[in-house]
Amino acid sequence: MTMPNPFEDAARRAAEATDKQYASELSSLCRLTDAEIKKYFPAREDKDTLLELLKVVKAATDENEKVAHLKENVDRFAGIVVKLVKILA
Repeated sequence: MTMPNPFEDAARRAAEATDKQYASELSSLCRLTDAEIKKYFPAREDKDTLLELLKVVKAATDENEKVAHLKENVDRFAGIVVKLVKILA
């Protein structure tokens, strides 16, 4: 019989708090609310990719450089872009 991990509940609460704060940070960078971030991008990996995409779009580089960066990373950003277009449509 396995012993319950005494830190499991604390780790879960910490992860939830971190996800909540992360959603709040992301929503401050775009027009989505915290609730929308959590709804449409529940996985940490999705939030990370969304943050990276926002950094590219908001970078102080010219449009051609942004487009080039997006083209180089199309496979990584495709899922997030599809979700964003669905939200807007």
